[in-house]
Amino acid sequence: MPATVTTDGITPLVPLPTGRMIILYSRYVRIERWARSIPAAPFWRFYLPVSGKASLEYGGTSMPLERGVPVLIPPGTAFTTSHRAPFTKLFAHVSITWTGMSVACGIYRIRSAGVMKRCRALVKTLSGNGIPASPMRRWLSISAAVSDAVASLPADVFRYAPYAPRIMTVIERMRLSLANPLPNRALAGLIGMHENSFIRLFRRETGVSPADYYRRERLAAAAELLADPSAVIEDIAVRTGFYDRDHFTRAFTSYYSIPPARYRRMVQGA
Repeated sequence: MPATVTTDGITPLVPLPTGRMIILYSRYVRIERWARSIPAAPFWRFYLPVSGKASLEYGGTSMPLERGVPVLIPPGTAFTTSHRAPFTKLFAHVSITWTGMSVACGIYRIRSAGVMKRCRALVKTLSGNGIPASPMRRWLSISAAVSDAVASLPADVFRYAPYAPRIMTVIERMRLSLANPLPNRALAGLIGMHENSFIRLFRRETGVSPADYYRRERLAAAAELLADPSAVIEDIAVRTGFYDRDHFTRAFTSYYSIPPARYRRMVQGA
């Protein structure tokens, strides 16, 4: 069947998904001590071991880090770390948003020749052995390495269950208004529904109420912001729709079972 030409003269060929990837925090560091328990987080972790010996443990299995072999750790994965001696690594905390997508927890080594080649170029860029690395070049190099690594994961790692288009519209609006959460009546109005009918449809699609989903999105955004050591907790509270630091701390602790200040200390360098 021929493609339909729209009134603006554009012919849609293949529908493409929309998403977003943000490098929340990245560092190239030498680590002296790395024996710790790392809590589950709502963001991805990307590790690139450069020198030394260290290990990760997940599900009772120890995985030594190998020089030059990148590792991806999806959201929701809690694990422990250890090392035999000081070592050097590049790491990044990365937010990848794609409505309706979930990822299997675990720790994944990426042995793709193309990804490893890009990672070698990344280390060269960061160490100053190649073209002088401007901040933009460093950011682009890290982003490219992470996106290539994620793209090389096996297809069965991802689970995609898209919601109804109307609910996806609401979820996208929720993510744009975390600082000032919209009431159910306003969310329902976005898609031309009565409030009660909207709440029933939302729960049927997502398994939770709009209020619970909104709260989860706000707390996940807060956890991502806590990965940046320069972000002030009071500011994070405001940016994610909480009255003040105390209100935010109670909500965060209830959801993640750990206070935000302690959570920040645990994710730094991990």
